[in-house]
Amino acid sequence: PVESIDDGLLWEAALVDTVQTVNINTGHNYYQKIYGPILKNPDVISGMDYLLYAIAVAELKTTTATSQKHFRELRYEVSKIIRTLVEDLPTPDAS
Repeated sequence: PVESIDDGLLWEAALVDTVQTVNINTGHNYYQKIYGPILKNPDVISGMDYLLYAIAVAELKTTTATSQKHFRELRYEVSKIIRTLVEDLPTPDAS
């Protein structure tokens, strides 16, 4: 988890000490309303993490500038769409 990602994206591929990983934006509405509240359910979180990780690794494996551009656009569009989809959901209690 990271506090923010440029352009308010939900996730981004990252390399941490040469290890492929994924950053997830805790400031995104999806994280606050969906992902964060289910952190207590490790099976569901693992499933969601695996999906984002697979997309991130696929992005890191791209070798052409065109493919890299398409992945950036995908992250932007998905982040924007999912922000809109969860907009009207209630914000869970912090308790």
